[in-house]
Amino acid sequence: MRALFSAFAKTNSLIRGLVVFAGLCLIAYSWVDNKLNYTEVTAVLESTEQICTPNGKKMRCRTGYRVRYTSPADGNRHSALVIPSSGEKIMEATKLQPGDQWHILAHDDKPEVLKAE
Repeated sequence: MRALFSAFAKTNSLIRGLVVFAGLCLIAYSWVDNKLNYTEVTAVLESTEQICTPNGKKMRCRTGYRVRYTSPADGNRHSALVIPSSGEKIMEATKLQPGDQWHILAHDDKPEVLKAE
């Protein structure tokens, strides 16, 4: 019985270690992708919108932020809707008022692609 428990505990520890390693790999990939493909730009908040999508039998609603920004991809001014993905950016965005400036990431090659993370 003891040997069985010991084997289970070792397998459980190995699985936890692999999950942590996979999580760290995803974080590292996101960081490298941001550094290679995105530039931080200053956007101006135009308005906020509630974005609701079906999630099973319920609706999932999030706040979207319509911003104006100059894209590093083409140098033109664009307007887009951004939905923050990280807790820090969500908290930062909730304090914004129309006309406020906000630092977001704009794709270096695709003018319509933004991130707020």
